Amino acid sequence: MTQNFDWDRDPQRLGTYALMSGENPDLELFANDGRKIILFHGWADANNTPYTNTHYYERVVRVMGGLAETQKFARLFMFPGMYHWDGGYGVNLADLLGALDAWVENGTAPDMITAYSVEGQGVGPISAPASFTGANAATFNPKFSRPIFPYPDSYRYSGGDQTSAASFKRVRGTMERSSAASKGRSRGLKEPTALRAARRSHPRESV
Repeated sequence: MTQNFDWDRDPQRLGTYALMSGENPDLELFANDGRKIILFHGWADANNTPYTNTHYYERVVRVMGGLAETQKFARLFMFPGMYHWDGGYGVNLADLLGALDAWVENGTAPDMITAYSVEGQGVGPISAPASFTGANAATFNPKFSRPIFPYPDSYRYSGGDQTSAASFKRVRGTMERSSAASKGRSRGLKEPTALRAARRSHPRESV
């Protein structure tokens, strides 16, 4: 199908793929419904390049009117040294569910999440031990911790205990691909024609 597929003429040939795809950057319905989402990825993921997530997030920023508007409902956290969802040589454990719960229930947007390096097969943000809350991280014997800030921000060592997140300060970053187009909607940037056509037919299911 891909050999003779025309993205402008043949969106109907995608069938349900267009509705199930996670590549649609237009999250207007999602945001207007008051929903929140935390995305994450390991910078050391060798299965799926972490740039799939950073590039997607930057497209969302362009389409949704800039970083500030996007961060009202969607934030991306990149874990240094983490493999595919878990493990790795960096930090691999954080209470993302607790952060999301505080955002949804209390309106406290996650501006920094403390992540820990914990040994163990399959230990990661979505496979954290049931008893892990972040507050009790010391009981899991972490090797070190780091502050993880919403993309595109990162951190830099500022002195002190190198195993402690408190020894690292925030470094403001810029969007790799979208800093020059922070007002995506006003500049007419749109989602791919095929996905846009599918969303018109199924406006609620495509988000």
